[in-house]
Amino acid sequence: MPPEDYDTWSTACTTIGNLHNLQCITVDLMIWNLHDKDSANTINTILPEDFIAILEPLNQIRAKIFEVELKHF
Repeated sequence: MPPEDYDTWSTACTTIGNLHNLQCITVDLMIWNLHDKDSANTINTILPEDFIAILEPLNQIRAKIFEVELKHF
């Protein structure tokens, strides 16, 4: 299970990226809106740089099949 703490997310991706011959990986990410908790329009209140910070560490992972599902709350 990946960490829920953004500070350790990059380390977790590096660790997974060090697995040799990874065939398939599915990552389900739930991104919580901490900037504007009361907003019903969550996707527009999450900053683009937040998405980049979350998704960029996934570039360290190589697999034949790599799925990422993004959910926002």
